[in-house]
Amino acid sequence: MAIHLLGNGPSIRYFARDEWSNSKDIFVGCNFSDPDLEPNYTTIIDVNAIRKLCKIATPSLQIPALVSKRAHKYLTDTSKVTVFDVIDVEQDRSISSNLTMNAGQHGLLYAIRNNSKERTIHIWGTDSFWGDDLVSASDAIMRPQHTIPRIKPQITRTWRKYWSKIFDEYTNHTFFIHSPVGVFVPSDVTKHQNVLMSRWDMT
Repeated sequence: MAIHLLGNGPSIRYFARDEWSNSKDIFVGCNFSDPDLEPNYTTIIDVNAIRKLCKIATPSLQIPALVSKRAHKYLTDTSKVTVFDVIDVEQDRSISSNLTMNAGQHGLLYAIRNNSKERTIHIWGTDSFWGDDLVSASDAIMRPQHTIPRIKPQITRTWRKYWSKIFDEYTNHTFFIHSPVGVFVPSDVTKHQNVLMSRWDMT
């Protein structure tokens, strides 16, 4: 058994849900995760994401949501969200004075801490390991009018520092990062002995 983090970056296309249909693995979504990926829950820590959800004409989220305490406050009776659990936001001020861990990192940590026997982690659709464009499948809901790349190297560098913190904390876990063939993943990620790259070529 394993834990799968299902990010919303373009490389999520390498994840084929039917290949894992008979497994008892744990699948963790991020924000407005695609229901076809069949995650056990999706993680929403951003207040703006909850606000967007509540403004949709017929608010609904087909996947149970792991939500931060600050986001949970904005849920309404009409939001039609099944709350999986409510968590604290995690921030290390030695890494960033203003940025917390992202939704995927929160969701994965929750899964690791609540499934102590699972030591194999697959990370899919997390393109911020090798790129600075924050493009996401959730953009269709979060910023439907946005059409240009969102190049944010300061954010992706911070996220990679948080990933290093996770890798350092869970040295008895093995993390498989699924990426396209040919992308460069910085050494601050690959230096960890418990991190392995799984390269995909689907051109």
